[in-house]
Amino acid sequence: ENGQHLEMHAVEQIAGFRAMAAEGKTPAQTGDLLGYSPRHVQRMLKLAGLAPVILEALAADKITTEHCQALALEDNPDRQVQVYEAACRESWNNKPEVRVIRNLITESEVPTHNNSKFRFVGEAAFSADEVRADLFSDEQGGFVDRLALDTALLEKIQWVAECLKEAEGWAWCAGRMEPVSRCGEDAAVYRIQDEPDEVYTEQEQQRLDELQELYDENQTASDETDAMEAEMDAIGCAAQLRAWTPEMRAQSGVVVSWRQDDVYVQRGVILREQSETEDVPVQAPVYERQPEPVDDISVPLLTRMCAERTLAAQAALM
Repeated sequence: ENGQHLEMHAVEQIAGFRAMAAEGKTPAQTGDLLGYSPRHVQRMLKLAGLAPVILEALAADKITTEHCQALALEDNPDRQVQVYEAACRESWNNKPEVRVIRNLITESEVPTHNNSKFRFVGEAAFSADEVRADLFSDEQGGFVDRLALDTALLEKIQWVAECLKEAEGWAWCAGRMEPVSRCGEDAAVYRIQDEPDEVYTEQEQQRLDELQELYDENQTASDETDAMEAEMDAIGCAAQLRAWTPEMRAQSGVVVSWRQDDVYVQRGVILREQSETEDVPVQAPVYERQPEPVDDISVPLLTRMCAERTLAAQAALM
């Protein structure tokens, strides 16, 4: 940081910053006075809350600020000491590894940074106690309990399934962690129908042809081509939804799950027990239907409900 204070020991910084904070100075004010960045001051103040035993080890150069930063992931001083002592026991020279400390604290947790599940669910789904912030992460990330994250993910997937059922008119819906499989236990409960061919209106087909021609003329990606892709996706979604007739939807359901770091939607899934009870033919019935607009579903909603990637992004913001 500042050359004048370059030789200040970490413990001296912690004590000095803590004293200035007690006088009412903000991290920015302290940093200006002593030549440190506000972020550095904030980080060292976080270390001031470590258990006295750990700060004593830092003062004696038995550990470094890196060790302290890892230990600061745990707010409970008693737990900090337990982790520190356990990490020392695991080391060959009684000097713990930073990696071991971090793993001991977060063994039942997963990182939030670049975590597709956490991004989809949203931080608002958790209380402040459920997300362990990592002040020392450059990405401003943290950790969340693995089970709590999966529970929140399943709840949101089930909510998405309910939204699709109501918006598209399916007989039933389900939200689950894994997609419905064509084999194994799922095969005894569900039957997956092949998706019917899209049904386009004359206006949609004409517009799609126009967009495709314009798109082919643009050789480089741009905001304009992105807009074209979005509109073509929306038209395709409308045609795909329209292909599932009201009769088909009345006899089958929609299943929403999580696959390859994204929401995955399976439409037209038939419950075998229900179909046998109602004496529904094994093969899905084929209906002749003239193209018509999809009632009461807007283009943005169609895009969200049909394109799984768009669904995940927009549902997470709702």
